[in-house]
Amino acid sequence: MSPVFAGRDGELAALAGAFVEAAEGTPRTVLLGGEAGVGKSRLAGEFAAGVRERALVLAGGCVELSTASLPYAPFGAALRELVRERGTAEVAALPPYDEETDPRYPWAVLVTAMRACAEVAAAGLPAGDQARVREDLASRAAAVPRVNPLHQAYAATVAAEAGRADSGADVALWDAAALAWGGLGQPYPEAYALLRAAGAGMAGDREGAGVRLARAGELAARLGAGPLEQEIGQLARRARIQLPGAVSAGGGVPFGLTAREMEVLRLVAAGRGNREIAAELFISHRTASVHVSNILSKLSVSSRGEAAATAYRLHLFD
Repeated sequence: MSPVFAGRDGELAALAGAFVEAAEGTPRTVLLGGEAGVGKSRLAGEFAAGVRERALVLAGGCVELSTASLPYAPFGAALRELVRERGTAEVAALPPYDEETDPRYPWAVLVTAMRACAEVAAAGLPAGDQARVREDLASRAAAVPRVNPLHQAYAATVAAEAGRADSGADVALWDAAALAWGGLGQPYPEAYALLRAAGAGMAGDREGAGVRLARAGELAARLGAGPLEQEIGQLARRARIQLPGAVSAGGGVPFGLTAREMEVLRLVAAGRGNREIAAELFISHRTASVHVSNILSKLSVSSRGEAAATAYRLHLFD
């Protein structure tokens, strides 16, 4: 790796601008996106090094993409670093969060918790104290303020997830949630709600379910939300509904593969090894290996040969 950091002046300037605004009291969030190996971590590290004398920088690292990964581990690591830097007493003395003024975070937690209850019920797992947990969550949701349309959308989703956990999905509840999220211009939760509404209404309104799935697939494809696309595609296949532009388990993108992963898959199918792929695409050997692992996972195969066979069988390169 070169010790000289060059060619990223624009990105560093954007980060610096967000830092200045945050320092002046306006919170800012900046999302760094891109394929594996393009230098996101290096960019974040260079920016952090430049502001360490003016601010406390907390870094949580990356999430490893595997079934054993802990998705919130980086946040835990960052908070542990905060405790090490400032000490438990100073951290404990920080002003508490006021959910009466801004209840967005309690709503997000309530949606996630109620969704977990619904997934347990859908999977047929032992209920345990689930009924009591659902009642407690519903009670807490009733007490959280609904200050604006965003909170109303969260509340609609909590109600829909509660219905799914209790007696199965309710079309009307999920349609209400989809309408609320759509009105806010939030495509991911809208697509998720449409997926659930389609599943709930499949038996009684197959045509309506197809319309909902088509819209959900369009939104998920636009976002590049691979896992959600795959779930939409799976429901459509089970119901024998053809989605516009559907190629495979995903929606408009085969199996949720990225453009770079399609390039790598072509080379895998041509018999190239990781080092050859790395050289041809001007990426590191490790990045090539990550792409191949992601491809095998998305295609649900265990070897490069199976990946190549699947690609040719489904005409993914046509």
